[in-house]
Amino acid sequence: TAGRAAATSVLSYAKDGGTATNVTLTPAADGSWSWASSSASLTNGSNDGLYVFTLTVADLAGKTVSSQQVIKIDTTAPTLVVAAPVAGEATALSSYAISGTSRDTGGVGFDNAADVEYQFSTEGSTWHSLALTGTSWSGSASMGAGEGSRILNFRSTDALGNQATASVTFYYDLANPSLTETSVGTTDTQYRNADLAFGGTASDSNALAGLAVSVNG
Repeated sequence: TAGRAAATSVLSYAKDGGTATNVTLTPAADGSWSWASSSASLTNGSNDGLYVFTLTVADLAGKTVSSQQVIKIDTTAPTLVVAAPVAGEATALSSYAISGTSRDTGGVGFDNAADVEYQFSTEGSTWHSLALTGTSWSGSASMGAGEGSRILNFRSTDALGNQATASVTFYYDLANPSLTETSVGTTDTQYRNADLAFGGTASDSNALAGLAVSVNG
């Protein structure tokens, strides 16, 4: 009868087609009701998935009506992988090709807004967008002026704002190392009848990979 409260109100929800959980609701006298999921049960990352919520209301005569709502729970960030640059590598290219992949497996996916972005660590709040094609992204980063280390920051954001980050340190290297020999102090041919000692300095604007001395090489 119109105006009477429901006899029973049951909310059921199931994740990814699994067994449903039933929650008995007690509507107010005016028929209003509410229910809130616990953040610990649905939004802590361990229960991401596709949920089907079904509300079934029965009156005193046993007649029922149902309403259904499908909700995707996604609290997990995408998987971001940087293929280039590689940590510790050196380049002399003024425009460096950066690349990698980003996947949102099992999540809501991307919205083509700011799927993958990059910045140099010196750029503050400035980010540059990279085109994501399938799971791959690529672009070019200008190395700017002056040699030295560079830190590239990357971030990938899905349609719900879940975000993954990564940082890579590499080097912009244009000049050859500097090498001096001071113990002998000359490149002229030397004639000795005892051990010969060499010494001096070696340096680079970034870092030396190694120093080798060869005989008759």
